[in-house]
Amino acid sequence: MGLASVVLYRLPEVHASVGKVGGDTGRRDALLRDLRALAAAWPDDEAVREQLAMGLGKTCLDVAVEGDPPLADALLAELAALAAVWQDHAIVQQVLTAVADARNQGDPSQDG
Repeated sequence: MGLASVVLYRLPEVHASVGKVGGDTGRRDALLRDLRALAAAWPDDEAVREQLAMGLGKTCLDVAVEGDPPLADALLAELAALAAVWQDHAIVQQVLTAVADARNQGDPSQDG
């Protein structure tokens, strides 16, 4: 069984684990790499795309709280690029909107 088969089978577990690894950023990064690999292998699979969007969003918010704004910005940009390609995918759009809104709430430069 290849990586893709294993990760697809365990996709819900992988996604849930992305945000719950505590201080283990290596494990979090590895899980996110797995989601990216799946999305590259199956770009038209909605479930994979949704899990990638949610993983990117969760990780973006986590690293922002952990004090790594450049990484949070990069993850948000990656999520925005995914949303730009899949404009008709409602969940990807919702995740982008929610994450961007959450990030802006913590950024005084975004206040009106």
